[in-house]
Amino acid sequence: MKLIIEKYVTPSGKSKRRGRMDSARLEAETDEERRRLEEIKEAGYHFIQTHREKVYSNWDRDIEDLKNVGRAIDPHLKIIVNSMKL
Repeated sequence: MKLIIEKYVTPSGKSKRRGRMDSARLEAETDEERRRLEEIKEAGYHFIQTHREKVYSNWDRDIEDLKNVGRAIDPHLKIIVNSMKL
């Protein structure tokens, strides 16, 4: 299981557009993980989060929620943070 966080930053390293372009998603690596993610999705939980419509103070909590879901499925969750400069 992978948690992929994409952050858009300016050349100086500051958040681009106050972080509204940032996103995070859980990505399954095996069929078993994919099946468990589908079960979670059917239960009404969204495992893809975008910062576009969120208040910044909730973003950290959303990332923690995604980490907790990912670790519940796979205790060896890989966290990948991509900083993209625009």
